[in-house]
Amino acid sequence: MNYPIVLLLPVLQLLDAWMTFRTFTVAERVLGHPIQAADYELNPLWRQSIADGKTFTPRYLAGVAATTVLAVAVATWFSDEKVEVFLGMSFASAGIVLGRHLSNLLLLRDLAAHPEEIPGRATISPEFFLRDSRMKILGWLPAMLLLFLAQPSFVMAGAVVGVLLFAGVHLIWERRGRQVSSAG
Repeated sequence: MNYPIVLLLPVLQLLDAWMTFRTFTVAERVLGHPIQAADYELNPLWRQSIADGKTFTPRYLAGVAATTVLAVAVATWFSDEKVEVFLGMSFASAGIVLGRHLSNLLLLRDLAAHPEEIPGRATISPEFFLRDSRMKILGWLPAMLLLFLAQPSFVMAGAVVGVLLFAGVHLIWERRGRQVSSAG
């Protein structure tokens, strides 16, 4: 396998799950009340697990294993160009997710030190939270495009595609959420 770096992908997935749960628990401590999993965990597949206080469920670990097998297969059987696009897509998406978690944890740390700066309690709908997340993901698009223009490569092309696909996934979750809301 020419790209052992793909083995970093499952590590990033596990880090994402841990940071999700960590942020969820820190937010409850700092805010003084539990936050709703639907308001924090955006992926509908994992909302209930987070709400139940479970981070590494068998279902989640099976997903990590499947991603690992896929990544190794891509790195082994596909052309260098396709592997580099895959790496760009995967690492751009993972970097955005982990950066958001880090940002949330730092914001909560700051809020714990300055609770008077946000008096009261705000309620944000899951639909708004998804739109906000999608818009922040799209905010990465200019940086990825500029980097691609400055240093054209398959990895950077993959990063641009990864940002667009990640934003597209959020749009699908939004639409599914609206369908569930209107049906209920």
